[in-house]
Amino acid sequence: MCLAGAAIGSISGAGLAEKFGRKGTLVLDTVPLLLGAVVMATATSLNGLIAGRVLAGIGIGLASAIVPLYISEVCRRWSQCPLYAVFAFPVSFSGRQL
Repeated sequence: MCLAGAAIGSISGAGLAEKFGRKGTLVLDTVPLLLGAVVMATATSLNGLIAGRVLAGIGIGLASAIVPLYISEVCRRWSQCPLYAVFAFPVSFSGRQL
């Protein structure tokens, strides 16, 4: 369920980034991440847990789509490669983000 939410979040990330900007989208990204964590922590049924996983997945997908764009806009050229590596290393080797 988390992967389904991540697919939705990553697809919608480009449109949100164009409308609100990269930084604004990252700020908005905290909403589904926080709501997903709260819903999962307070879930009393399987449906509540699944809903929390989908919300958290949307936040993860948004972050996966927007963070590389934000890095490319904010950082100088010589520091972009190490920052991309810091972002991609945990995803590539563990399948999860920090």
